[in-house]
Amino acid sequence: MPIIRARIHRIKSVRHTSKIEEGNRDALVVYAHFIEDTADYVLDRLIEATIAKDREFVAWRIDHPEITYESLKARTRSGAKRGHDEGARRP
Repeated sequence: MPIIRARIHRIKSVRHTSKIEEGNRDALVVYAHFIEDTADYVLDRLIEATIAKDREFVAWRIDHPEITYESLKARTRSGAKRGHDEGARRP
């Protein structure tokens, strides 16, 4: 039984361009074929499942509700330095 099941209904999606390692791309596409869905869907589920397991990040998000995609995008447009905000977790 697959870990990720094919979706039952469609949800709103946005376009985001990124680069991944070739082997991961291959696995992503083949897994999507295996569950008879799209690579986009598989990637969404992987991100959702991984982030949900990161308790430190989940707690950080609760403590920093003002930090959103839009707020980070605005900072970048205004010439602010890219990177983590004060108090953010660093790898």
